[in-house]
Amino acid sequence: GLHGIISLSSSNTLSIPRATESTTTSSQISENEVVSVPQTERKNKDKWAAEQQPSTTLHVLVSTQSLLSLDKLTTKLNDINARVSEKYSDSYANIQSLSDIPIVLLTCNRPEMLKTTLLSLLAVRGVRKRNILISQDGAMRDIKSIAEDQGLTVIQNTEGIRLRGGQIDGAERIALHYKFSLTSMFDRFPNAKAIIIIEDDLLFSPDFYEYFQSTSPILNEDNSVFAISAWNDNGFKHRVKDPYTLRRTGFFPGLGWLLTRKLYKDELEVQWPRTHWDHWLRSPEIHKNREIVYPEIPRSFHNGIKGTFMNLDTHNKYFRDIDYNTNLSISWHSHRNQFRTVQQQEYEDRIQELLRSCTHLQSAYELHNYKDEILCLWIDVDPDPPYGPPAFQPMAEFFGIWHEHKRGAHNGLHEFYYHSNYIIIVNIFRSEEQLEEAVTYAHLLPRKSYLLNPRFFDKSKLPPIDESNVMQASGPDISCDTTCRLAGKTCNEESLQQLNDCTVLKQNFACSSCEQSVGPDQPAYVTFNNHCLMNSDRRITSCKASHPDTIRLCACSDES
Repeated sequence: GLHGIISLSSSNTLSIPRATESTTTSSQISENEVVSVPQTERKNKDKWAAEQQPSTTLHVLVSTQSLLSLDKLTTKLNDINARVSEKYSDSYANIQSLSDIPIVLLTCNRPEMLKTTLLSLLAVRGVRKRNILISQDGAMRDIKSIAEDQGLTVIQNTEGIRLRGGQIDGAERIALHYKFSLTSMFDRFPNAKAIIIIEDDLLFSPDFYEYFQSTSPILNEDNSVFAISAWNDNGFKHRVKDPYTLRRTGFFPGLGWLLTRKLYKDELEVQWPRTHWDHWLRSPEIHKNREIVYPEIPRSFHNGIKGTFMNLDTHNKYFRDIDYNTNLSISWHSHRNQFRTVQQQEYEDRIQELLRSCTHLQSAYELHNYKDEILCLWIDVDPDPPYGPPAFQPMAEFFGIWHEHKRGAHNGLHEFYYHSNYIIIVNIFRSEEQLEEAVTYAHLLPRKSYLLNPRFFDKSKLPPIDESNVMQASGPDISCDTTCRLAGKTCNEESLQQLNDCTVLKQNFACSSCEQSVGPDQPAYVTFNNHCLMNSDRRITSCKASHPDTIRLCACSDES
């Protein structure tokens, strides 16, 4: 959100605060502090900053992924992609990408966040200051000063600024500022066929700009595409792998996106809503069954923890572990035609080929039995139930993806990596109102396959952990990364949730009781009262976390 209340720092330098291994609670976070994600490629990030902006050192603390290895699973997926792509190899031979795309950065009253975002943006390959417009909601002097110090143009929206308790609330203010920004942007860049929209709480991949340039032709060549986003709602570490794979979804993700002049001027501008603009873009009346193209590995990272609709818990649950690209060697120059893989017909052909090639599971227990395979799981659940928790939620928590089924889904289908396998979840649900127009893959369900119940997916279905890989930290305030490293192993974050059980904790600690709690250092043993803590939100458990009052129970692995 744009309207976080962040206190000012006296520093005039652009820097991103360093993270530590220690667990940080919400009560410990100062208003101008940025919560960072784990650093694994500091050398690459420092090199990136040094090459792109020699006068400034960039410290972006994020996890990153390695380049693809040609393992068995990758080979299978590549073979399927190649068979499908061969049929379309000449489809877009002479199409030109957009080369000079203006960028509008929306901001309000978070000067420290703006500094961080600008530092990251200006280090992106291909970004030019003359193409950047800072659109400020309000007239906070420090915001304008930061932008002007960087030689950037600033415009200010000072109409009707009233937040919470006034005539205009946060959601309404944001929607109005979005319209002001988009209209101003297209007016100031009259020759721009499209613009990139970002906010002041994002970090960017080195190929962020090249990604949009390379994928932009799809907006002209395929009228079933609505927009292009840099974000994958399910782009969590261990769930993504291929830096060049593109996806389609009916659920608008935002967080760095490309909008065409034609769409905005012909359709959106005249009816832009007064509140919740992103929900409005997700409505069928507006997107008209057109989809958003997005990368498997995100090209942006949500770095803010305070805003109108953001807090620390939400950030840790859904944004902290996003594995956005930080690899400098990833370049779209050799993949300029990659956009055609999400052209509607080629994309559907690929999915049908996947569904014909996969192994169709009959129960959750069968996950133990496969390695390096493409696995299909068929379900029939309402993705948007009118009451009660979503039926999809247990399955989502099991696999570590969003509990909202629509996020990242294409016609009810999700695909991602899980341990050594590639998982495809296929939801064939149709409501009574959708029986005619809803698109599903029900016609591809094999006759002898079963529809699985998401409720049967829980941690008991996970592969067992070798007892020799279950280790206690040697004392409080020691992370599992450190514990496993001292044993010559690496922490296995995916297996930590299997230790999140009272019986397992009592086998390893003298627990007087077990309690549900929330914290990235859990499951763990509390030293001052002999209680054991189980994490009620297993997705936030981290190998890197530690706490001065707890001793961690760790899942290690012999694999490097």
